[in-house]
Amino acid sequence: MGILMPREIILDSSTLISISEKCMSKIITQLSEKEGIVFIIPESVYYESVKHPMEIKRFEFNAIRINEMVKKGIIKIANSDAALKETMEKIKECANSIYHFDGQSLHILHDGECEMLALAKNRNVNVLAVDERTTRMLVENPQPLRNFLARRYGTNLKIDSFHMDLFKQYVSGISVILRSVELISLAYDRNCFDGELPTSPEALESALFALKYAGCAVSADEILRYMRERNEN
Repeated sequence: MGILMPREIILDSSTLISISEKCMSKIITQLSEKEGIVFIIPESVYYESVKHPMEIKRFEFNAIRINEMVKKGIIKIANSDAALKETMEKIKECANSIYHFDGQSLHILHDGECEMLALAKNRNVNVLAVDERTTRMLVENPQPLRNFLARRYGTNLKIDSFHMDLFKQYVSGISVILRSVELISLAYDRNCFDGELPTSPEALESALFALKYAGCAVSADEILRYMRERNEN
């Protein structure tokens, strides 16, 4: 989970919701203020994580917490101009044309994920934060995703090589995809737990497991192995 310090990070709603849901907004705020990291979200991610949940009582409280980070400037919203929307639509059409089952294309990515990728391409940002497994697999290494889908759909699953290669071109500039667990580990290493959690290995481990159970695609074995390696170093 060790990473170099990025200057800009584009957040997906999956990571943003996981962090806020487990009351770690102060940790992200400290990481931004101490290290000068600019956290950016596209308008569709703001809609998914704030605007729409505000209308649902079950999710409203968490949406308010996220919106406070936006109001304070910890998270900045990138306006969706014509160029961004055009890139977003191209990525969405491409990504959702890669896998086919019984003659029907499989819907792999949604608007928030596609606009996040488009924003990264148009702004030349190479670091994303995504907790959702499918997006990370499609960008980093589509073969495991193909294997996963093949187990679900069987031999009738087909891949459109043209759209697969085109998608790879769109995301070629993205070099790092973080999850919420990597962001919180980074914050821990930069002494950004003050006022939220004690700076102790136990607190870090508990935070990582909390994010796992909030929906971050990380296994218990991965967390335990990471903590064991930290303790050995």
